Amino acid sequence: MRHSYTIFLVAIWAFVNAQQPPNFSMTDTHGNEWNLYTELGKGKVVVLDFFFVDCKPCQRYTPMIQSIYESHGEDTGSVVVFGISNRDANSRVIQFESDFGVTYPSCGNEGGGDTITDMFQLNYSFLSWPTYAVICPDTTIVWDIIKTDSFQTLQDTMLACPEPILSAFNPSQPVPNVLVWYNMTNNTIVIDVPKNSTIECVSIYDVRGKLVQLINSLTGNSKTELKFNQQTAGLYYVQVQLETKMVTTKILHQP
Repeated sequence: MRHSYTIFLVAIWAFVNAQQPPNFSMTDTHGNEWNLYTELGKGKVVVLDFFFVDCKPCQRYTPMIQSIYESHGEDTGSVVVFGISNRDANSRVIQFESDFGVTYPSCGNEGGGDTITDMFQLNYSFLSWPTYAVICPDTTIVWDIIKTDSFQTLQDTMLACPEPILSAFNPSQPVPNVLVWYNMTNNTIVIDVPKNSTIECVSIYDVRGKLVQLINSLTGNSKTELKFNQQTAGLYYVQVQLETKMVTTKILHQP
């Protein structure tokens, strides 16, 4: 039975991974700003909770979602939950948080709940409320998680997320006269080094640690622009090897 369930989960994963989730920003009921891709870029798993205050199933399942959030360390852990209502004013969401012990960031319409829901409705089916989704750090998404009292499917889905390789590719400390950054407008990696320096190689790894692009021996101008040719959005690590130094930078790619 467990084996069949795993196959079923993988099948769902393959289906929903065809689309990348749209990025969004929201302002929670306490005035804090949150951005989906910023949290993914930190290596966090993001759980989306589309709800509304008067929804009875939402009221039933919210304590379970809160419990999962707490079990992963709340704001200090590897999981963040975003509660998103497209029908309620923030004042009603605040009362909902109080009634059901919610501490994860939530927003009503003033915080962007209606706009965010509209964005996801363009790409995914809302069969009922609440609707839950899990987004992994590499931007894979599993949509419309099965709702049960234990939320085992949701927890299994979070565990199945690729583990970010933050420890192996921790961004390096700043190196004097060397700058590496990502230009999202044209999908290029910009490397600025002292003139006539030799860049022995540039290695780019995905979130699983797989080498996805390698460029060898770049010499000449102080500023070099490399086209990043990956079609998959997500977290990547850029390692620039100079004659005597290595610079590692984390980028969030959105083709």
